[in-house]
Amino acid sequence: MTSPLASSEQPEPPGRPGPAQTGFTLRAAHVLDATGRFGEPLDIAVRDGVVRAVGPRLGLDRDAVDIDARGLWLMPGVVDCHAHVTQSTYDQFELVTAPLSARYLQTADALRASLQGGVTYLRDAGGADAGIRDALVAGSVPGPRLAVCIVALSGSGRHGDGGILGPGLESADDVLGPDYPGRPPHSVVEAGGLPAAVRGVLRAGADWVMIYASGGVMSTRPGSPDFQFGQSELAAAVAEATRYRRPVMMHALGERAVVAAVAAGARSVEHGLGLSERAAAAMAVRGVTLVPTLTPYRDLAALASTGVLPGWAVERAEATATSLAETIA
Repeated sequence: MTSPLASSEQPEPPGRPGPAQTGFTLRAAHVLDATGRFGEPLDIAVRDGVVRAVGPRLGLDRDAVDIDARGLWLMPGVVDCHAHVTQSTYDQFELVTAPLSARYLQTADALRASLQGGVTYLRDAGGADAGIRDALVAGSVPGPRLAVCIVALSGSGRHGDGGILGPGLESADDVLGPDYPGRPPHSVVEAGGLPAAVRGVLRAGADWVMIYASGGVMSTRPGSPDFQFGQSELAAAVAEATRYRRPVMMHALGERAVVAAVAAGARSVEHGLGLSERAAAAMAVRGVTLVPTLTPYRDLAALASTGVLPGWAVERAEATATSLAETIA
């Protein structure tokens, strides 16, 4: 399985089969075909890490191991284009009060669960750093190949800069990932400071640059995004990332924010709530990928009726569910 967001510049996955490794044949597995369906049981011959043959009752090979796969389902590895593996809960108070050690052990659990769920490549949109990525490559913990942004860049006091725990309870911490020595700044304080912030995450080993081009559903009403940076500054940030051959992903809600992200040169638009036909056409012309992140918005809508969310958040969650239905047909 391939994805335009699975950059060839990312580290190789751990455990890549070498020429000295023995091949194997999976017997009687249900295989996902080109139509998106699982058909009758088939055998799959794998040699030197490459699928060489798929068919019923493949011949025996004394140099290969036979594996009974009856009752199992085989499909390509899943590419998860947007995740925050360091965020184990929607409870922001829990996130900012959890010890650093607990956050990273929870991250290891999330990565292991992702791999067990069939995800073989994951793009983290802020929180995971180069150390986590490199630990996966080294085999220190099980998990998918990982591309990291280190931190998501935002304007000072805007969406992404701290956690909104309630009136008078704003947190100065970035809740997506715990702070640690050497973590690059995620908040851009000075006008024109976004390109310098891009250099900071690249110096820290980022594979992608993540920028908040607008507010989010918990910081502004859907359809009324709070613009974080001007068009020229977004373009300058993309130019800076491009100098180092790194692509840019942009969080953008609403038509104006999406169009601004596309015009600036973003490789992908994250969320895209309120996407219009005009904005979608602009994305198509530039070859920009939409990553709609459906699950968290559906989870948020489900929480609206549980009494867990405060009143202002319930209103936004319900409006988000409506906007999601209008954006993704």
